[in-house]
This record gives sequence, C-alpha cells and structure tokens, in this order.
Amino acid sequence: MDPLLVIIILALIAVIVTMMLGLWTMGAGDSRLPPKLGNRIMWARVGLQGLAILLLFLAILLK
Repeated sequence: MDPLLVIIILALIAVIVTMMLGLWTMGAGDSRLPPKLGNRIMWARVGLQGLAILLLFLAILLK
C-alpha cells in the first residue's frame, strides 16, 4: 500500500473524529466543559480538512 494513501486515510479519519468530538462538545451543554472548546475543536477540523485536501492534491500530482 502506498504510504501517501495511508497518510490520506489517517487524515480523513482525524477529520471525522474531530468533527464528531466538536459536535458533541458544542451540543452537550455541559457546564463542566469550557464554552469555547467546541469552537476550537471545529477550527481544528477545518485545519485537518485543509491538510487532507492538500494531501489529495499532492497524490494527484505525483500520479
């Protein structure tokens, strides 16, 4: 298996995990969690999505 493909799959899994975690923290309404935590996690998701897209473009260019 191509190492770049493995990295892309891991990046996509990271996006899914951070999206689910961000939605959970934003929708939990739990007073134990800082109010801005969900927002920060969602911004991390945006960064991971950008990384995944860049990796996909890199894979296309190298093929």
